[in-house]
Amino acid sequence: MNCIIKKKAENYKTVIIYGIGVYGRRCYFDMIDSGKSNADILLAVTRPNDNQQFHGLNIHKLSALLQYREDALVIVAVSDKYKDEMVDYAKGLGFQNVYSPMIKLNDYDCIKSNPDIDIKKEIANWYEVYTGKSIDLDHPKTFNEKIQWLKLYDSTQLKGTLSDKYLVRDYVRNVIGGQYLVPLCGVWNSFDEIDFGQLPEKFVLKCTHGSGTNEIIDLKDSIEYSALKEKFQSWMRINYAYACGLEMHYQYITPRIIAEEYLQTSDGSDLRDYKVHVFDGQAKLIQVDIDRIHNHRRNLYTREWEYIPCSILYPTAPEVQVERPKCLAELIRVSELLAKGFIYVRADFYIVGSHIYFGEMTFTHGSGVEPFIPETFNMEMGSWIHLPGEKEGK
Repeated sequence: MNCIIKKKAENYKTVIIYGIGVYGRRCYFDMIDSGKSNADILLAVTRPNDNQQFHGLNIHKLSALLQYREDALVIVAVSDKYKDEMVDYAKGLGFQNVYSPMIKLNDYDCIKSNPDIDIKKEIANWYEVYTGKSIDLDHPKTFNEKIQWLKLYDSTQLKGTLSDKYLVRDYVRNVIGGQYLVPLCGVWNSFDEIDFGQLPEKFVLKCTHGSGTNEIIDLKDSIEYSALKEKFQSWMRINYAYACGLEMHYQYITPRIIAEEYLQTSDGSDLRDYKVHVFDGQAKLIQVDIDRIHNHRRNLYTREWEYIPCSILYPTAPEVQVERPKCLAELIRVSELLAKGFIYVRADFYIVGSHIYFGEMTFTHGSGVEPFIPETFNMEMGSWIHLPGEKEGK
């Protein structure tokens, strides 16, 4: 809960949340948690759709709430990009008490020191903030909903170990063999410990505990060390258990930095990674991300390499012919070996020539909020996750 917003709202009987996107939805749940009831909260936008509602509340046109302009607190709950424009609009309508706070979407640090926090409620609220959809965690159906269930009830220490980009290497070595590992250049507890003089001209620097905390160094002499240090020090402070959607298995990881050899194709083309989604030890979906830097698209294939005309988060690219890997059978085999014993895991690999290199293991793909097109595919993938007590195919 944002304590500044809470303190500000205490002085007003009525609070108008202006904006009902992800920031507004987060602000709404903060208001409810602070003791405000639905009777005290009004939701408003500039131009609502007909009969638009959220959590049973009507979403009003702000200009239709002028009877509250002297007494209510208007919280402008949008990103910085639109904040000034909307503050000016509210003040122009005559609202006397307009407040534009900094709203942190992922501010869950309070949970670490408060054992009484209801994690189930927090996950449900977070899910609704990001998707706009309510969730029944006792009866999840879709893939995204079941990822939330797994966060709540299956965030084990083993999953934390295997999400650690350094510790997972021992698991890979023992299960499928060290030949699948990208050669390691070093591991350190802090940025200041890194001896760059001992590293090759090209390498990849990674934090062991997070997502997207990687830096490709393709020319060591061009490194801007102060900027790179600031970036990694910032990343090292993030606790990913509380950073985005309460992926609690990350709490078991000690942040470190590793350097791995730089992988590249022989012709210099985009290095593709192959993300194999494995359910109860069976690979059922292979995701290939294309041109992630300039025009990110994502193609989906069956284990037989049949194209699936659906998208998850990024648009699909049916015109891009991703060649069936010659080592597809081996890719599936090693994925299933690594995933044995887990309800769901995504095992990522790179293929250079005919050689498969392990990337990482991910147990909560997209933190369970990536949009599906069509939504029926979200339901279909959800049917592949068999939670305890569920009957297969039900």
